[in-house]
Amino acid sequence: MVRFLKSTIENADAMAKQAQKAGLSADAFTALAYAGQLANVSQEQLVTSAKGLAQWLEKTGQVGKDFRDALLEQADVFAAMPDGLEKVRLAQARFGRAWQDLIPLLNQGSQAIREQMREAELFGAVIG
Repeated sequence: MVRFLKSTIENADAMAKQAQKAGLSADAFTALAYAGQLANVSQEQLVTSAKGLAQWLEKTGQVGKDFRDALLEQADVFAAMPDGLEKVRLAQARFGRAWQDLIPLLNQGSQAIREQMREAELFGAVIG
């Protein structure tokens, strides 16, 4: 029981640190990380994509936009696009190094990601 409790605390602490790196609250990040996990996107890949997206938002005059909101907006853009070179180019420009890893998540569109985030809350997978 003590090991389980210690492990739970350590996992919550690690998740909170990842959330800080992504610029999100722990609850927002854990819900998004749950959706990411379903698309085989790791927490580290989400953090890396947050950095790339932040740079793109700055270049386009959208500084201060919440990462989760921006990612959900981009998910709709990518879900509506056919696979191909234009999608690859756009993903590279907006997400930097993490673009390849993020495509399976983005291709779902924002509605599916939101549903998965709600599922995380229902399953008690959200920390914060």
